[in-house]
Amino acid sequence: MQKARPSGAARACVRRPGAGRISTVDNALQRDRDRLHERIQDSIRQVRRAGRRYRRISTVLLLTGMLCGAVSTALAGDAFRGGQLAAKTAATTTGRVPAELARGWRNLCGIIAVLTLAGTLATGTNSVLRLAEHQARTTACLAALGTLQTNLFEDEALDKTKSALETIRLQYDEYFP
Repeated sequence: MQKARPSGAARACVRRPGAGRISTVDNALQRDRDRLHERIQDSIRQVRRAGRRYRRISTVLLLTGMLCGAVSTALAGDAFRGGQLAAKTAATTTGRVPAELARGWRNLCGIIAVLTLAGTLATGTNSVLRLAEHQARTTACLAALGTLQTNLFEDEALDKTKSALETIRLQYDEYFP
């Protein structure tokens, strides 16, 4: 990690003549910079955790919706054609092969309805929770925090960086516990 260097006027005031040591002002500035760097790092970790959680939930709900929709479509399509999948499903739910799919058809329709409901709920939940929006916001927040880390290495940027961190934490407060 690079150490910040005070401006020429500050160096002239705080250095001991002939001693090549960093003064207490330099040490305090470095400690402040290190503390702020650790706060930014902690903020980045928190936002990354939130982003991973949103991605996981979004992926599970999306896959659930797709799988239920695909199975529902396969069952309904096969029942429409009078295929073996629908007949076997109907036989499994009733314990016998249906002649005209009367009772078996109702059972198959029930399975299709349940799977379609699950898919619809998964897709709806994904939309209602605005998971895609949260994913985008966590990415933007991480970019802003990364910029702050870069700003730490500029001379006399410590106060601006502290202020910017607080602004980011307020703007993206839902990602910071």
